[in-house]
Amino acid sequence: MNREDAKNIIVDKVKSLPTLPNVIHRLLPLLQNENVNIDDLIDVISYDPAISARLLKVANSAYYGFMQKIATVRHAIIILGLREMKSLALGITVFDTMKGLGGYGFSCSLC
Repeated sequence: MNREDAKNIIVDKVKSLPTLPNVIHRLLPLLQNENVNIDDLIDVISYDPAISARLLKVANSAYYGFMQKIATVRHAIIILGLREMKSLALGITVFDTMKGLGGYGFSCSLC
């Protein structure tokens, strides 16, 4: 296989990569705005049960070390802040997207 053939194969694979879910496309612009209404964030995050559950799981992890249980999306957002929310939302979404890419030669030991 020559270099041009390899390039074409890679370009074809990249064109067929899955796109990020609609939730993340709605969430990112909100997280860019420092004056965002928390109820708007809750509405978008609550629309996706997987992101909601993972957000609560992360907020309750030993890494953050909160003494009380974080039981609501609202509480998690308030405690973690917008910057951390953005990182978590992107991380969760990319992680989930990468899980299904086995056919593209990607592997994820954490998936």
